[in-house]
Amino acid sequence: MTQQKLAQQLVNIFQQTEEKPNANLAGSPYLLPIDTLLAKEAKTLGIESVHDLYGGVVPYDFVKTKVLSHPLFHSSYTAPEGWDYDLGQKLMPYTLKGYSAFSVQEAFWTARGFIHEGPIRIKFAYAKASHDQFVCNHYQKVTDLLLQSRFEPLLEQGVVIEENLTNTTTYSVGQTQVAGILISYVGEQRQVPNHEQLPTYGGTHLFAVRGSYEELIEAVNTPVLVRAIRLAQNYEQCIQAAFPAWYASRRNYDVIHGTAWDGSDRLGVLEQSWRMGGASMAELLAIEAFLHNPALASVQAWTKERYSRTQEPALDTDEPYCIAEDENGYLIKSAGVIE
Repeated sequence: MTQQKLAQQLVNIFQQTEEKPNANLAGSPYLLPIDTLLAKEAKTLGIESVHDLYGGVVPYDFVKTKVLSHPLFHSSYTAPEGWDYDLGQKLMPYTLKGYSAFSVQEAFWTARGFIHEGPIRIKFAYAKASHDQFVCNHYQKVTDLLLQSRFEPLLEQGVVIEENLTNTTTYSVGQTQVAGILISYVGEQRQVPNHEQLPTYGGTHLFAVRGSYEELIEAVNTPVLVRAIRLAQNYEQCIQAAFPAWYASRRNYDVIHGTAWDGSDRLGVLEQSWRMGGASMAELLAIEAFLHNPALASVQAWTKERYSRTQEPALDTDEPYCIAEDENGYLIKSAGVIE
């Protein structure tokens, strides 16, 4: 249902512009994939550039996952086809300390290599919304976790082992280009309890401007937000240099700010998202606001997600755009814009 609502919002935007969503040379329709596409998938679908989809296209499957952000602990360790052995080192100034691994044994060795420095977080490559993430503060907990048979196929797809922060705030930094309009944004994410009362993603409040990151930086006064934008910008430049065939019309980066085990301040990019995501409706509402008011220099937009046992909206009165049901209850999504 979320995809359908986002698709309708994209239709609304294209209807207000002269640019047509099916105007590429191949005559293919504008697409809204659920996931980041591989280059061969994009070619089959007639996708040729950022003008043909809301999302992104990558040359290898691992490029769209969390493992992209970190190097191997040792250069002799297992890596998937297309792995850039230099990229992880180049990304180190812009990320948290961490490593990627692609086997049970090498994940053990990697965790043992730096868990003595403090608690670590173990995240599987395709984990979303805080799922399949675990904090370990001693090696026995790592052993107990990684030896669980249910995680064996996930380990082969890749796992991230990185320093764990406390007292954290997570920012969304990114750019979205639709119907010839480019916006850049920064915002703060919030967490809410899910059906199991565990903290998970609960929405984002964005500040967006027309144009580039440089224009966003000029409009932002908070030093930590400027730093977060610069980190995301440099992170993306490294990706583009390593994989020139990569492109995306939706480029979103999670940047975390918190305290390391030794009390020091940390700020770094956690991961990338080049597909429809939790902040997507806010991004599209911001673009629509800029369309409605050509004189508008900036706009705030937000999304909220909340979990409920019933279909009734939770305590606030936000109009939901999506109510998804599973065996545990409902996930209610809402969004809005503040000009």
